Amino acid sequence: MLEELVAAVRAAPYGPEVLACFDYDGTLIDGFSASAFYRHRLRALQIGPVELLHTGYEDARRRANVG
Repeated sequence: MLEELVAAVRAAPYGPEVLACFDYDGTLIDGFSASAFYRHRLRALQIGPVELLHTGYEDARRRANVG
C-alpha cells in the first residue's frame, strides 16, 4: 500500500505549476479538511444517496473505534 502511494507521488506532475499546502494552524480551513470538503459537496448536491450512506456508516464506525 505505501509503495503504491509513493509511486503515485513520484509519477505525479511536477514543476512550478504544482502546489502543496499544509494548514497546520487552521488558517485556511477551520477544522478537519475532509469535513469541510464533504460539507461543500453536500451543499452543492454532488453526493448521491449511496455515497452518503457509505460515508455515514464509515464515520460512525470510526467514531465507535476512537472512544
